[in-house]
Amino acid sequence: MEYLQHHSIPIKLCLKVAKYLEKFYNGQWFDEDAILATLSEPLRREVMRHNCINLMSNAPMFKDMNPSLLDDLLEVLVLEMFDTDDTIMSKGELDKGMYFIDKGAVKVETGEVIQVHTDKSFFGELCLEMSRGKTNSSAKALTNCRLYSLSSEDYREVLKRFHTPNMRKGIGSTDQQVGVQWTVLL
Repeated sequence: MEYLQHHSIPIKLCLKVAKYLEKFYNGQWFDEDAILATLSEPLRREVMRHNCINLMSNAPMFKDMNPSLLDDLLEVLVLEMFDTDDTIMSKGELDKGMYFIDKGAVKVETGEVIQVHTDKSFFGELCLEMSRGKTNSSAKALTNCRLYSLSSEDYREVLKRFHTPNMRKGIGSTDQQVGVQWTVLL
């Protein structure tokens, strides 16, 4: 944008250029991973917490989670951008993980059930509880989407670091559920 201002480009043309660049760069005007990589670990954690804590807290499985465990999960979230009509996941492919929708709308089809998920919602949570299976759902972007993904593999790796009797209390909402989750995941 500084380039356009420097050359006194008319506002109407600036808007056209901005729209083109947004589409071309998939709505991403910066390399978030590169920016976060330059930050200290405490600062990076604080930024990720700010960006994603509300997204994760909307999912019941993360709502009352141990804060340290939640912070470690926030660290492994990956920003993904999808254009309108992009396939996010296809039925029958290996589970990728769970998705948190920061902005956009996604159509998720499971059998005959079709759901539309929008800003601040999530889908694919069953992938985290299953052991590397194939997905029984498909998901397609209905609009340009900004999603954060949590891979099943990263989820399991973080849980392994917290696999102590004291830390188990932070996973799931009841001790019975915790036992089931740990048995399935580890």
